[in-house]
Amino acid sequence: MDPDSKSNWRLTWALQKGCRWVQRQKIHPHRQNVVSTRQGSLPTSHPTNISVIYTAADHVNQSFSDSIRVTVPQGSFFFDVMEVAQKRYPRRFRFTYTLCVWGAYITSVWGLQADNNQRTYWQLLSNGILLKLGAGCYAVSHRERLEVRFSTY
Repeated sequence: MDPDSKSNWRLTWALQKGCRWVQRQKIHPHRQNVVSTRQGSLPTSHPTNISVIYTAADHVNQSFSDSIRVTVPQGSFFFDVMEVAQKRYPRRFRFTYTLCVWGAYITSVWGLQADNNQRTYWQLLSNGILLKLGAGCYAVSHRERLEVRFSTY
């Protein structure tokens, strides 16, 4: 399977699983704050905003822990929060990701790269609880405390 068809297969799988962030990327490539019409929602001109606390922390080397209050439209995803934080403070909240079969996989934050050989990765937490959904599929709520935590497995 060539890389393009493999990528298309992953996107199709994520769409079938109902990941609205992935759907929005495909339907609205300029990241408008509109949920896919595939879900039956209509675009709104004045979305309600919510506020969350977003933290990036290194729990392996204890080299940093940084937090920011972020305001995003209601219906936003963890990934959207990360993007807003990165736009406001690119040096403090820069991150990279790859698209995989489960959606966006966070590969680095603050330049600190996840590494299978070192058995390190970026955990996603909400209010201190490990999330079972990825950054692109987890819809955030008002006053939620979100964290990306560099950890080992």
